Amino acid sequence: MNHIRPLYHLRGANTDAIDLPTGINLDAVSFRRDKANLVLAAPEGTTVIIRDFFTVESPPRLRSADGESVTGDLARILVGLSDRAVCVLMSRNRERHSPCGAL
Repeated sequence: MNHIRPLYHLRGANTDAIDLPTGINLDAVSFRRDKANLVLAAPEGTTVIIRDFFTVESPPRLRSADGESVTGDLARILVGLSDRAVCVLMSRNRERHSPCGAL
């Protein structure tokens, strides 16, 4: 059986906010940079590429379908951090406890 992992391409320039596809949990994705693009990789294999994210002075806010959001500046900070570090920063961003100990 062939498992196809969803891949989404979104534009990151000339917008204030980007609505992420349903199922993308900002607490669980890894943040990477690929040239001028921000790449979000979910544990189940879904990948979101936000084109030209790093070409603008004020990057757009990222919003998940469940209402969570991350400022563009925080997303830039999260690039390349470990899963545990992302979890800790995201829980502080929301000012509530998150179960980071399981990572």
